[in-house]
Amino acid sequence: MRYQVVILLLLTYLQGFAAEGTALLQEGNQAYEEANYEMALEHYLTIAETYESSALYYNIGNAYYKLSDVPHAILYYERALRLNPANEDIKANLALAYKRTIDKIEWDTEGFTEWWNIFLYGKPLTFWSNNSLWLMLMGFMLFTLFILAKKKLVRQLSFFAGLIAVGCSILAVFAARAQQSYITNENEAVIVALTVNAKGAPSTDATNVFVLHEGTKVMVKEAGDQWYEITIPNGSVGWVKSETLEVI
Repeated sequence: MRYQVVILLLLTYLQGFAAEGTALLQEGNQAYEEANYEMALEHYLTIAETYESSALYYNIGNAYYKLSDVPHAILYYERALRLNPANEDIKANLALAYKRTIDKIEWDTEGFTEWWNIFLYGKPLTFWSNNSLWLMLMGFMLFTLFILAKKKLVRQLSFFAGLIAVGCSILAVFAARAQQSYITNENEAVIVALTVNAKGAPSTDATNVFVLHEGTKVMVKEAGDQWYEITIPNGSVGWVKSETLEVI
C-alpha cells in the first residue's frame, strides 16, 4: 500500500509538472504573438531548464533574434539544428542570423557530411533505440523459424532475412550511440562576447593571435574552468576566456 501511495504521488507530480510546462509554453507563445519577446523568452528559458527539444530551442532562438541578441539566437538555433538537422526553417533562420555577424566564417557541412548528419540525426534517439530492439526480436523469430521449418525455401529465406534483421539492429544501435554522443558532445561553441582576442596561451599576458566577434561559431579543442582552447576553419588556434563563449 505504501508503494502505491508513492507511485500515485509521483504520477500526480509528473502530471502537474507537465501541465505547468504546457501552461508556460502557451503563455510564452501568446507573449511572442503580442511582440512581448522578453516575456516569451523568460517562459521559454524556464521550460528549457528541465526540458529540451528542437522546437523549444527554435522558439528561444527566434525570441533572442527579435531582441537583436544575435549571438544567443545563433546559439539556440545551433542547438535546435543539432536535434533536428533536416529542418529547413531552422537552417533559414540560422543563415539570417549569421548574416548579421562580423566574422564571415563558414564551416564545411556540404556533401556527404550533411547527408550523413540528416540520415543519422534526423530521427529522434528513441527511433533508433526502439527499432534496434524490434529488429533484434524479429531476427530472433526468423532464426527460430529457420530452425523449426522443414521446407528448404522457408529455411533459406528465414535465415537470410534473420541476418538482415540482426545486421540492421546492430546498425540502429550504432546510430543511437552516435546520436547520443553527438547531442551531448561539447566541441562546438558560439562567441557571445562583443569582441574576443584569442591568445597564444591561456594567460591574459599572452600574445593576441586573432580576433573574433559575437556570434562566431568555433570548435573547442580543450575546455577548462577559466580558458578554452579553440580553433576556426583556417586552422588558427587560440585561447579565450570561458565567459566569452557558450557551448552548443
